Amino acid sequence: MEEIKSLNDVKSIKIDSDRQFYSANHDEILTGLTTDIYFVKTLEILRHMGLSKKEVVAEVFPRRPGVMCGVNEVMNLFKDKQIEVYAIPEGETFEPKDTVMRIKGVYEEFGIFETVLLGMIAHSSAWATAARECREVAAEKPFICFGARHVHPAIAPVMERAAIVGGADDASCILAAKLLGREPSGTIPHAVIIMAGDTVSVAKAYNDIMPPDSPRIILVDTFKDEVEETLNVAEALGKDLEGIRLDTPSERGGVTPELVYEIRNRLDQKG
Repeated sequence: MEEIKSLNDVKSIKIDSDRQFYSANHDEILTGLTTDIYFVKTLEILRHMGLSKKEVVAEVFPRRPGVMCGVNEVMNLFKDKQIEVYAIPEGETFEPKDTVMRIKGVYEEFGIFETVLLGMIAHSSAWATAARECREVAAEKPFICFGARHVHPAIAPVMERAAIVGGADDASCILAAKLLGREPSGTIPHAVIIMAGDTVSVAKAYNDIMPPDSPRIILVDTFKDEVEETLNVAEALGKDLEGIRLDTPSERGGVTPELVYEIRNRLDQKG
């Protein structure tokens, strides 16, 4: 697939009727299929006016403070282009109107990719910034990103990788963790407890078969009162239990500071 250079190129694009997913693949991104059409029109106009080969400098700046992320993908996007790209490193903070990226080169080398590069930076930086805020609140406590289920699977690895750049300790998405050279981290869903019909039996099975480096953190809000279920699991696993996970739905009051404090106090009382 050749890079889009004109409106005729756009008209010639045919999409398979049996396409499985609506997300763009790597080739479609690299050839410009995810750009806004007005950048192709811009290139046509500049070419007509004899300006498409003019050297320009483009700068990217944010409106709000945040944490930089997405730089590596932009560098990969442009690795075969005859342009110069400067950017602040991933994980660094920026302030409004800071120049976070500067691109220098002939316009037709990179102009149609403005949509793409901005999307790469904006989305990843937003996730990294949110993760940094969580990191600051969590302080030294472990912080793991379980957000993959809330985004399209095509971008789940991008999101969870950005969360780690922003300060998360680990991610549950397998590909996201592997992209950063680490193993994914997570507990279990409600589904296994519902299928088994009992939290304690699942907790015991988890403790029996999971590898030693898998923390014994058990979900305790599926069937019974969270405090009661926590105490039952603690009694069953004893010192092997490293923590509990609360995911109480809002219909049942949600996860509140009061609930957390009550569980902590009851565990302390039980020794």
